[in-house]
Amino acid sequence: MFASNEAKQYTMFKKVMYTLSFFVLVSATIQAQEVKQILTEKIQVTFPGQPVKRDLGSAVTYAVRLADSTANFTAIVTDLEKANDLTADAIAEAMQEPEFWEEVEEEFLMQMGKDAKVVSREPRKIGQFEGREMVVERPNLTGGTSKVTAWFFIEGKLIVYVVHNDRTGKADQALKAKYFASVVSR
Repeated sequence: MFASNEAKQYTMFKKVMYTLSFFVLVSATIQAQEVKQILTEKIQVTFPGQPVKRDLGSAVTYAVRLADSTANFTAIVTDLEKANDLTADAIAEAMQEPEFWEEVEEEFLMQMGKDAKVVSREPRKIGQFEGREMVVERPNLTGGTSKVTAWFFIEGKLIVYVVHNDRTGKADQALKAKYFASVVSR
């Protein structure tokens, strides 16, 4: 992923990104009360229902799919030291290069499929962390368009993704806004 890293690390990062795309596309169907979920020592998010947690070794995912199938809410926390042998110091150094976020964004876009189009991408302050927001549109299975909004940021050796997938173009935008507003530093 970074000029100073070996090909093995890049391959591991791609595996993490494939995991991300899987959980953006496929989540458990749940409709319940709001649930605060601690993602890291410093970050929590409130889901619109009980998330399904999956521990994949170097990554932990939390996912909720609304009962009406209009939207998925996903958070992924990947330990880059486990996945890519990257220390927090190496990540902090890499983040100083403009290519760092460009590569993270391009990897995310690749996972959205060949027909995915970037609607917007911009830097975003997420709590105390510098990060990015990316909005992607792509065809859905019913012939319409889905819109994926993702926030991603680094906390030490962790990369955190907070993702909303409007699967049909009919997702509750107030619920989406509430989900992203719930991402807080603890």
